[in-house]
Amino acid sequence: MRFFYICLLTLQFMLFANDTYYKSNNSGIILDEITLDNLTEYFVVKETDLDKKETIYKLYNNDNLLKTTIEYYNQNFTSLVKIEIIKESSTEIEFYDNNRLTKLESYKKGELNSYIVFYYDKNWNLSQKEYFNSNSEINYTDIYHRKNDGGLRKLERINSENFIQQWIYNNGLIVETWLIEGSIKTRSLLNSDGKVKSEIVYREDELVSIEEFEYSSIGNIKNRIKKIGNERVENFYGQTGLLLENKVYIEDILQKKTAYSYLDNLIKEIIITGHGKRERVEYMYISGEDEPYIKNFYINNLLDKKIMTDKENEIIEYYKNDMIFLKEYFASGEKVKKDFYLDGKLFKSENYSE
Repeated sequence: MRFFYICLLTLQFMLFANDTYYKSNNSGIILDEITLDNLTEYFVVKETDLDKKETIYKLYNNDNLLKTTIEYYNQNFTSLVKIEIIKESSTEIEFYDNNRLTKLESYKKGELNSYIVFYYDKNWNLSQKEYFNSNSEINYTDIYHRKNDGGLRKLERINSENFIQQWIYNNGLIVETWLIEGSIKTRSLLNSDGKVKSEIVYREDELVSIEEFEYSSIGNIKNRIKKIGNERVENFYGQTGLLLENKVYIEDILQKKTAYSYLDNLIKEIIITGHGKRERVEYMYISGEDEPYIKNFYINNLLDKKIMTDKENEIIEYYKNDMIFLKEYFASGEKVKKDFYLDGKLFKSENYSE
């Protein structure tokens, strides 16, 4: 089979004595030069037409043409004018001025889908990009703020509804971001790994909340503390990133504590304490399933409620003083039956299904 398609390609390319062949990947990146009789699974054929001032790159997967890229040059063949990237159902056309990209048009099945216009400063650094839809309506604009040496200081994105995003750079790394939606402004500070270490929310210029994050040596979340007014919420995580404990404080007084335990990364038990009450939820699973089929709810060590789930069916039992008094049946989210109990014994049922 391989010999057959090599023969076909040989006949197809034999008229182009100046063609060059390259090993490639599935994206069309040119790697090592190869010969026609040593083609790889993905390869690129380069054709140059000096009369038309064109260079053509064709990406193949075996004998299937995946993509054609056509580069158009000026009369001296020294300056790039346009690039067409043609695939089965889409085409992109790049326009250049002095070898700098000025416009990118994207087509789907021959129809213009969107386009981007590029602007440059006096030093030919990219200064702005405008993104348009097929109706030539602007979707959003990217503005590049640069330092004196041309390095990127801030990237600002503004959409048509005045939704603003900002990325602040230092030595090529994003160290701070802003998200502005009307009167709400969210500022995020990033660590050297690119993870958020603090997030601050403002309404107009008034502080709304502060949230701080700490990470383990392997990059998993370790703890996060959020402050809103006089309330503080602390979350603590295990080595694998699972939440272990949640604490809620009002004016530095502990109001509620929630502890989580797991078995094979599945939640096994939740214990909630606060305001003189202890609540506990235990989860039971069918082997191989990751959704619990039984959840038992306890208040001060007395059973309060039990939920039993089997795919689309659900049964909820309600208890008082550890004794059942009501059972509800659901099918596909609709209540179909209700049982009433007296002293733990069934005495009445109501059916809701037709």
